[in-house]
Amino acid sequence: MVLLDPTQGTLELTPRFSKKTSAEGFDWSIRCSPEQFTMNMHSSPESSGERRYPKLHYEYARWLPKWLEHFKPVKIHTLEMLYLNVLNIDTIPLFVTPDGLQLGQVIKLFPPIGSEYKSAIPPYECTLNLALKEREGSFVSLKVLDYPPKGGHLAVRLDISCRTGITPGTEDNPEKILELLNWCHERIIFQFEDVFTNEAKTQFEPISLS
Repeated sequence: MVLLDPTQGTLELTPRFSKKTSAEGFDWSIRCSPEQFTMNMHSSPESSGERRYPKLHYEYARWLPKWLEHFKPVKIHTLEMLYLNVLNIDTIPLFVTPDGLQLGQVIKLFPPIGSEYKSAIPPYECTLNLALKEREGSFVSLKVLDYPPKGGHLAVRLDISCRTGITPGTEDNPEKILELLNWCHERIIFQFEDVFTNEAKTQFEPISLS
């Protein structure tokens, strides 16, 4: 039981379910609240075989109807999907040097770095929002952010997300929402292919649309 001064606000609890404890490191989790349903799936070189999009889609299709049935939301406004890509010594070893990260050789969000410079240095912060023509009010967002160093080497994260509105009248239809999930996934993959350089994509396997 937690006692709070009512003048200081209220305490809100959001149930979170995970296959691992926080000490082990969350790698698959669901957050359930009346306002929002969130599913997180972590992937790594060790788990990549089972952590492709079909696995996420399967679990989402399994748990979304349960959330809809339990909370019975009157209206669902938005669906958002986000891929968080970690760029460090493990994922792009050929582009990590003693001087730093050669980001200009990995992603196309930065202008070419001249020979008088060693590399891009932290703090890293860049955001680009792109409105989509196919669905009104939908957009793709690209964000470059700082990430904890790995083995003494600098690291960054590149977030690629797609956000779109739920079509009125389909709020309680899991199949329609899953169709939108597929649509968001495809938009993210298109951006993935566009934002990474060909040199970088030879170092890791691009995610397939299938």
